[in-house]
Amino acid sequence: MKYCLLVFFPQDFLEKFVWNMLERVDTGKKGVYIDGHERPDVVQERELFLQKIQDYETSHLPPPCPSDCLHVDCPSTRDHTLKQLVIICHDKSAFQSNEDQTFSWLQHDQIVIKPKSRRSGRMVSDFVDEHSGFLRLTEEEFEIAREHFEGITKEAREIIEYGENRDGFWTGEKFLSQVKKALLIAEFKYPREKYTLLWLFDQSSNHRAKAQDALVAHKMNVRPGGDQPRIRDTIYQGKLQKMVFDDGTPKGVRVVLEERGIDTSRMLKQDTIAELGSHQDFASELSTVEHAHYSRKGSPLSFFSKVSL
Repeated sequence: MKYCLLVFFPQDFLEKFVWNMLERVDTGKKGVYIDGHERPDVVQERELFLQKIQDYETSHLPPPCPSDCLHVDCPSTRDHTLKQLVIICHDKSAFQSNEDQTFSWLQHDQIVIKPKSRRSGRMVSDFVDEHSGFLRLTEEEFEIAREHFEGITKEAREIIEYGENRDGFWTGEKFLSQVKKALLIAEFKYPREKYTLLWLFDQSSNHRAKAQDALVAHKMNVRPGGDQPRIRDTIYQGKLQKMVFDDGTPKGVRVVLEERGIDTSRMLKQDTIAELGSHQDFASELSTVEHAHYSRKGSPLSFFSKVSL
């Protein structure tokens, strides 16, 4: 026979206990997401980002200004041997069918029946530069550009109707395809002899996505085999190191570290992954977007700080 012990607490005790455990009470209303903005690592990264932007601005000509501009930093008073800086930002927005307003004007005998779901939606992804607004070519520019740049388009904007039975979802592959379109347009519109292009992206997983065979430690298994990607070979301390055995089986984190002379017998799983991820070849692995930019002769690229509005 099993016995069950029941313990009853006074209601006022429970209320005080629960209340003391909570810092605040929130109604859950929508608003600006600010969680984490003042974390020390976020503040430090934000300061470094702003300093980087300032360094670019001080080492380049400012954007064009009107002929009657009296500002001391006007291009007419600057060194014209400098290139002009063009900042190109990427962003995206999503719109849904039943995304309507909160309040409605009604008569006394009327009611509003809200849909149970927001139904289908569209996502718009585009680039904006401070010179001409949305990154696009005019009809005249497009006719000239198509003679020199194969596959160039008039604009880089992408619009998808997202969902399982529609255009699917916004992935890293789709974003990379859009970035390549934008690079061609910007390369024609702003020749590198006169301009320096600075591309800015937010901290999205699609923007940081790496190739399937990239050196990413946390995607590897600790032991050989199993469900893990077959990553590419690498150079470690001047020597070629293969990431798979002769039969094609992935080596896993422990084998790779032991081949590098690191004893993993007393290391936990997370420690081995962190150790391998800190090695130069893994830590310096570029995303697909960064590869696309640097393949176009080194266009500067930067990401916004970790937490941004």
